[in-house]
Amino acid sequence: DTAEVGNLFPANGGREAETLEEAIERARAALSARDRAVTPADFEALALQSGPVARAKAMPLTHPDFPGVDVPGVTSLVIVPEVENDPAPMTTPSLMNQVCAYLEPRRSMTAELYVQAPTYLDITVNAEVFIEPTAAAAEVVATAITDLETFFHPLHGGPSGTGWPFGNDVYYSRVASLLLSSGVRRLGEVRLTLGRDDFPPCADA
Repeated sequence: DTAEVGNLFPANGGREAETLEEAIERARAALSARDRAVTPADFEALALQSGPVARAKAMPLTHPDFPGVDVPGVTSLVIVPEVENDPAPMTTPSLMNQVCAYLEPRRSMTAELYVQAPTYLDITVNAEVFIEPTAAAAEVVATAITDLETFFHPLHGGPSGTGWPFGNDVYYSRVASLLLSSGVRRLGEVRLTLGRDDFPPCADA
C-alpha cells in the first residue's frame, strides 16, 4: 500500500532503552542497507529505522492475496511493534502506513511491497509434572508457566532471547527442558497444541 498516509493515532507502548549490543547490530544493519531497499535484509533493516518497530521479517515472492504462490517482484514485510507487557504485540494500521511511507522512496520502482501485521498461533502445553516432595507445588507450576511464556514471547523469546523466530517449529525437547526446573522430579506425558493442531505425546509441533 503506497497511498498518502498520516498518523491517525497517538503514540503508545514503548520499550526499555536498547543495549549496546542491540545498538551495534542495528548500526550494522543500517550500514548494510545504505538507505536503499533491495534485499530482504535491506527491507528489514530499514523497517527498524522507520518507527517503533521491534522486529521485521521480509518474505520475497510472497503476496498476501496468493498464499503459497511465488509472485515475482513482490515482497511482504511483517512487522512487530515495540510494545511491552503484551504476549502478542499487534501492529496498528497507522504504524503499517508509517513503515510504507518510509520505505516507498527507498524501494526499487519495480518492487511491490506489502506491510503486514503478524499472525499469532496459540501454543498450548499439556504436561504431567511430578514435583519433589520438598518443593512448593504452586511455585514450581508458576515458574514453569513463566518460563514457557517468556520462551515463546515475540519480542523476548527464542533461544537467543531476541524474540521467537518467525514461523519456527516448536520442539518437544526444548519444552521439556523448560519444564524440568528446580523442584521437578520428572515429567510424564507432554503434549503440544499449535493453533488447532494437536500433536502426539513427545512430538514436535
